[in-house]
Amino acid sequence: KGSDILIAIGSDEEEEEEDAAAAAGAELDASGLYTEPGPPVLGTVDISCQEMQLPTHAIAEGLYLSHMAVSERSRRRGIARELLREASASALRRGEGCLWLHVEPDNTPAVALYEGDGYVRMPDEVAPYAGFTTALSLRERAVLYRKALEAEA
Repeated sequence: KGSDILIAIGSDEEEEEEDAAAAAGAELDASGLYTEPGPPVLGTVDISCQEMQLPTHAIAEGLYLSHMAVSERSRRRGIARELLREASASALRRGEGCLWLHVEPDNTPAVALYEGDGYVRMPDEVAPYAGFTTALSLRERAVLYRKALEAEA
């Protein structure tokens, strides 16, 4: 409740590759997890309002973006950028004016992705921002980013 979970699925060609692997007796993916039949999941992202409703911090506007993931073999194909674009569009449809997220500062590919999409790092020492990180029980090193959303003309 309160979440939009966006999922990028693979094409028929990718599904055929997966089927070929399954036919060869592969029931587990490279990480050892069971794989479901059907087109492969290439990536996911979640935007939700639950984190914004916590009484332990002073930020209540917008939605929180989390669980951004792209399968290892699907990276560097624009899937994450497309998921971010769809997350922004979904938030705008919900009437929201911004998105928030946390990221580890040494995750340079993710930082570059988010900054390239218009996310701006919030100051660590400002109380509402530091409180938001603490309220979510995130690792100390996670830093907060915000993206202002504007409807396309």
